[in-house]
Amino acid sequence: MAEVVERYLSLSYAFVRFQPRLRADGVQIVLDDSGIEPDVRQFLLERDFAAWANAMREMQAGALILRDVSFRFARPAYAARFTELCGLEPRFGAAENRVTLDPSLMDQPLPQADPVMARMCLEQCRHLLGRRQSRGGYAGRVRDRLFQSAGGMPGLEAVAEELHLSARSLRRHLETEGTTFRALCDEVLETLAEELLTTASMKIDEVAARLGYAESASFIHAFKRWKGVSPNAFREQHRSRT
Repeated sequence: MAEVVERYLSLSYAFVRFQPRLRADGVQIVLDDSGIEPDVRQFLLERDFAAWANAMREMQAGALILRDVSFRFARPAYAARFTELCGLEPRFGAAENRVTLDPSLMDQPLPQADPVMARMCLEQCRHLLGRRQSRGGYAGRVRDRLFQSAGGMPGLEAVAEELHLSARSLRRHLETEGTTFRALCDEVLETLAEELLTTASMKIDEVAARLGYAESASFIHAFKRWKGVSPNAFREQHRSRT
């Protein structure tokens, strides 16, 4: 879950970076405001923290149960508002901005949990992030086209025809933009493979088939080339971090 939050946080209006940290006494979330300009840093930190706290309360359908809350800025005149929001009095002038959650909360099912809706939301986030991070020019158009049919990607000639270009012209345009058709295919497959391995309960051969590989061995070989580890090892690393 931590990786999913980190991956899609840029789709929100948050300026603070929420960084999960597992500790023996609970689950900590560090609110990193180091990338915010000093003159608006406290304002945006307070805004993003309040948005996070309210979202957590809505998901849990009850009080926000926190073990500890600390902020780096000095105690403000309106500190009582933080107490109302958090259910406890924060520590001000601390070493870092941080909240500590009761670890038992992580094992409690969300009252309104819906696996189907969760998958739909993840797919929508992937689509939106892909559009935001998409390349420009022909590379972006090719990448978007490949995302539409990742389980059976069209070849260079087919994509060139859709773009009303010859294969040679498309290849030249991509080279001018610093990429190749093969690199874009790998980029799309790597993104989708990571998504399926971390968010779907699918076997490796099922992931391979979903991505259009005739044999799981070919997928495993490609994944090692992308990530430096096998799909199983990547999935285990993800689980250990979450």
